[in-house]
Amino acid sequence: MSSANNNAAGHKSADPKSADYKSGDYKSADHVRIFDTTLRDGEQAPGFSMATDAKLIVARALRDLNVDIIEAGFAAASPGDAAAVRAAVADLLDKGC
Repeated sequence: MSSANNNAAGHKSADPKSADYKSGDYKSADHVRIFDTTLRDGEQAPGFSMATDAKLIVARALRDLNVDIIEAGFAAASPGDAAAVRAAVADLLDKGC
């Protein structure tokens, strides 16, 4: 393959800094997609709850770790969850995720 974004095996780049990676347009046997549910499942523990600012800290940390898919929460659970999901999505989109 002649494209600079292709590796020796002809797969698109799984480098997190590449345009292929950011668009999700890549296939590589060397990449495992990470699907994180911390912001949703993490609150299922008895007596545990996160405020919106805490959820933003976790969402940013997951982004910085190059987590592919972040399940931000269950917006239908409560108005507070809906606000936290909106805030996390807006923050991550604002940062180019």
